[in-house]
Amino acid sequence: MKVSPYYTSALTFDSPTYSRICRTGSYYYETIEITVQHDGIYGFQSNSTIILHGYIYENKFDPYQPDVNLLMSSEHTCFLTQFEIVIHLQMNVKYILVITTSLPYTQGLFSIYGVGPSNLTLKREKSKHDDCRIGDQCSLHTRAIGVTLDDIFYNKIRRNISLNKQSFFVKMSATITMIMFTGGLINSILSILTFQNIELRKVGCGVYLLASSITSLLTISLFTIKFWLFFLIEMNLNVNLFVIRFYCTFIESFLKTCLYLDSWLNACVAIERTIAVYKHVRFNKSRSKRTARWIIICLSIFIALTFIHEYIYRSVFAYQTYTYKVQDSMTMSEEIIEYDLTVSHDQQTTTTSLLRNESKPIETILDQTINHYICIVKYSSSIHKYNIFILYFHLSVPLIANLLSALYIIFETARQRSAAQTRKSYRSHVLEQMSEHKQLLISPIILLILSLPRLIIAFIPGCINPSDDQWLYIFAYFSSFVPSMLIFIIFVLPSKLYKDKLKERIQYCCCYDHDGH
Repeated sequence: MKVSPYYTSALTFDSPTYSRICRTGSYYYETIEITVQHDGIYGFQSNSTIILHGYIYENKFDPYQPDVNLLMSSEHTCFLTQFEIVIHLQMNVKYILVITTSLPYTQGLFSIYGVGPSNLTLKREKSKHDDCRIGDQCSLHTRAIGVTLDDIFYNKIRRNISLNKQSFFVKMSATITMIMFTGGLINSILSILTFQNIELRKVGCGVYLLASSITSLLTISLFTIKFWLFFLIEMNLNVNLFVIRFYCTFIESFLKTCLYLDSWLNACVAIERTIAVYKHVRFNKSRSKRTARWIIICLSIFIALTFIHEYIYRSVFAYQTYTYKVQDSMTMSEEIIEYDLTVSHDQQTTTTSLLRNESKPIETILDQTINHYICIVKYSSSIHKYNIFILYFHLSVPLIANLLSALYIIFETARQRSAAQTRKSYRSHVLEQMSEHKQLLISPIILLILSLPRLIIAFIPGCINPSDDQWLYIFAYFSSFVPSMLIFIIFVLPSKLYKDKLKERIQYCCCYDHDGH
């Protein structure tokens, strides 16, 4: 009979928690990997000052589904404080021994030893948590599919701590947000000043670009509001529940509507220019202006309706964490140490070890209960498929429209010129048009590059965990808003006409302010 060395550890504030029994609170636990060299009957026994339970799982332990893969649960000895497990184990099979407590929020030292026909090893296994799932085995929810600001910064913001004391990741994200807001604000203002000109709005392109300038301003403003509102909600736990629900159900959905409307308006500009090249002298400017107004209204309604499910299926999931007071029960010291603990799914840990003095018993006292709120999306399978389709549709169709329109304008213009100027070959005219209208190709290519990270991430099946590659996901998320900052750069700067109209508008505004009229 072989006896394993004692495995000694402790359940502390730093230990993960799970709901061992539905709605009875959270229990600290530790996972231990068991390895045996031969098949046979093995026994395991605990030794501790607290009442322990033991569970053996095959291959994997899921704290959200504690009944899955369960082989055997513990049986207590006559002392009713420790457990004994006798079970048949096989070599080359991974077994997980889960040590937990009889009562919620209980901490203490413990030892485990095993006996069997061969040598066996007990090694601590690091508990892996799925941040995509929240709640417990009785109330389990899945977070939103895809990448949102909530997913990226989930459990990243330290509560009740000012911005300058947050992590580098949070501070850098806040800095980038304000840079994007400043750049987007300047872009939108200059673009609005440009396309407010009546001469430019005699055709549909000018109307589309003015509307796009306004939606860009809305998009970048909502993006900034969403970031800081999320930051304040996470940092200050006393935010009004109405504000949280408004943020959860309205801001994200309306932000998507504005973002994709902006992309569609840019595509409309490209299509309008394509029609102008196709009809040439037969192009009716006044009709294109009237058509543009109706298309803007219809597009806005259409895109808003495609995201109506967002308003319906988004909700707020509430859970609780607890603050404990710790004192020395042997000396009855009056010194009380406070710990801010997360004893729900996110497992926020403290940096202070409970075992500062292992010779002294520690008593914990529940101090207060804190409410937390998280935005979740509960899609049915059919709605989930529809959501994926509509995201791909809004991401890809405007990009394709931009690219195809640019290619048509270049090749059709080259064909028209080659028919009039026969001295040059068609290929020469194509190259000349590419050089002359290179901005038509550059703009959709830039939009495609900026949208690719978000598009690729959207193709990832299931629920992703942005914590694994947080910088990649924050780049993908932020880059999707960059096109809303480029209207002035893409459309105004390459055009002499647009630049001249902007200068006239600025001079007019300056003179207006100077004269007081």
